[in-house]
Amino acid sequence: MTGSLNVFLTETRDSVPAETEGSLQLRNRRIQGYLRKPARLTTTLLVGMALVFGVGITTQGTASAAIVTCSGVGFQHCLQPNITTLARNTTTCPGSNQWFTGTDSSTNIGWTWANGGNACVRVDYYPVLASNCTYTFYVPDNHASANIIFGYWTSDGVKHYFPALNENPTSGWNTLNAVGSNGFLIPVSNVTRISFQDNDGQTGIQMAWGMSANYGIGQQCG
Repeated sequence: MTGSLNVFLTETRDSVPAETEGSLQLRNRRIQGYLRKPARLTTTLLVGMALVFGVGITTQGTASAAIVTCSGVGFQHCLQPNITTLARNTTTCPGSNQWFTGTDSSTNIGWTWANGGNACVRVDYYPVLASNCTYTFYVPDNHASANIIFGYWTSDGVKHYFPALNENPTSGWNTLNAVGSNGFLIPVSNVTRISFQDNDGQTGIQMAWGMSANYGIGQQCG
């Protein structure tokens, strides 16, 4: 498939209303300040999407405007998160609530605490089985400052990893695929599941994701 789709985005975010935490049980940990990304002023970005295994899609650490949905950007498939609580009310996963909901400036989000080496929460995405694909993850503009380690499984049952995504300096759409020596994204094929958990080795900070398919993971293949 040939051709390309260029979307010009302008984001103006002078201020964002604060989110009310309510009486959520936060794993018996003290909240170390409300985690919100610094406001951006008139951030103009180009998301160039060549329909040949994702050439030109925004690379990790570079955010496109958070207000644009997965379908609005033009990804072929939009993947919704499936959240599983792996443990609760234990020494390593204290409290009954292991993940929480809120909003950012664009959409409903889910978030959890980074939990060192102990897994309490898993977030899964199920792609359409296809060849030569790139995957792009929506980073919310608050509750998101941890490293997310994405594992993915291919149809032969083998687990692989995308490069870790540091949510702290970015928000909006960030590609997960590694970048080759030629500067192009390296496509992957026959992916059956993409997952991350809260056991990223960090503590005291939060990781977040969009709750809908339109702010989940965008899949582009070709």
